[in-house]
Amino acid sequence: MQLKFWGAARMVTGSCYELITDNKRLVIDCGVFQGEEGREHHDSLPDGQEIDDVLITHAHADHMGRIPLFFRKGFKGQLWATPPTADLVRLMWDDAAHLEDSPISQEDVK
Repeated sequence: MQLKFWGAARMVTGSCYELITDNKRLVIDCGVFQGEEGREHHDSLPDGQEIDDVLITHAHADHMGRIPLFFRKGFKGQLWATPPTADLVRLMWDDAAHLEDSPISQEDVK
């Protein structure tokens, strides 16, 4: 088993971890970076086509705000979250939709 840090390492925002096992690759959170120090890391994500699933721990932007970018990088797997988190994520994406077109539909989060 291996754990890679794609965000929130040596900083507070941009939470994103990749858990790799013998038969599965799981991303835990995929958050935006906030502030000047995180801008250089904004696009750093694993190749979405190689990831099986994404687990969203909670609906804060620094834990789920980069998921649309992850879909653009080829992610076709399943998003996992608790029902209350999924509801809040949908609301946040709907609220942000006027800022950017998102390839994610509400049915993508289970």
